[in-house]
Amino acid sequence: MAHGITLYAAIHYGGWAAVVIAVAWTTAVALFVPREYLERVARRIEQRDAPEPAEPDVDHPPAATPEEVSAATIDWIRSRIADSNGVHLSDLLAHAHAHGLQTDLDVGAFRAVLEGWGIPVRQQLKVGGRNRPGIHRIDLPIRQPADPAPLKNAEPSTSPNYLP
Repeated sequence: MAHGITLYAAIHYGGWAAVVIAVAWTTAVALFVPREYLERVARRIEQRDAPEPAEPDVDHPPAATPEEVSAATIDWIRSRIADSNGVHLSDLLAHAHAHGLQTDLDVGAFRAVLEGWGIPVRQQLKVGGRNRPGIHRIDLPIRQPADPAPLKNAEPSTSPNYLP
């Protein structure tokens, strides 16, 4: 509609009328743009122009090592198994998806990731009356306790752990 009015004004009144109508139309539209949209655009511009932080962000902990990720995954699987004999991969993946984790994986890719971490997956595991791919509790690696720090400057005779 605005294009038609502008075209009519340009033909009937000349070029200046078309420019005035176009500017007035653009101004009217700009006045009714929602404030949320303008704030979102302003944030994007500020983020684009913001300099890179010189120091690392202290709010974020350092990335976990692969061993820590593997141990945490095994602990998570143990917690999902609870008192059962095992857990199906689809149930594990559904739990992960419910918490916003591994959302880009399907069951096959999830199985490959777990096997890559050394977690054996059985082709068929009966849990809750259903037989599907899963992880049996006895297949999980045994958790190794941390080695206690050796006693420094302790004489064998004065050490509380010394048995003659």
